[in-house]
Amino acid sequence: MQARKLCDLLEQKREAFEGFLSATQSLGVVPDFQNNRKEISLLLNERRKCIKMIDRIDGQINTIRKESPSFMSRLSKEEKKRIARITALIGKVAVNAERINRECEATVTRWRDDFKGSIDALRRSQLSIRSNTRKAYREDQPKFLDITL
Repeated sequence: MQARKLCDLLEQKREAFEGFLSATQSLGVVPDFQNNRKEISLLLNERRKCIKMIDRIDGQINTIRKESPSFMSRLSKEEKKRIARITALIGKVAVNAERINRECEATVTRWRDDFKGSIDALRRSQLSIRSNTRKAYREDQPKFLDITL
């Protein structure tokens, strides 16, 4: 009975990893940050949900291991093979997700740096405008000009 439960948990974990991978792949093809913030936010939330699900499943698997430390040794060869197969699939998906996640992090870092550069350019422009305004309206010059016709 516990073997079936463990296999079910591992299948759920595989599906959660595949959901994480899918959201990460979608995030990797988003063309730019400015015009797609809502889509990016939804994808990040989907990834967060998958991570929480994986953590929850890991907790349940750890509970099974703690309750019965010799559980794995009592499994049949067929059950061990099934568990090994599912675990290998999880490993492949996790490796793919990690690789794509690193690429996404590089893209997000680039977006952040571009955005930061835009803010810095805006700040410099603002300082330049203030400086020019102060030069044009020095305290010793009149702000209004009287013209007689």
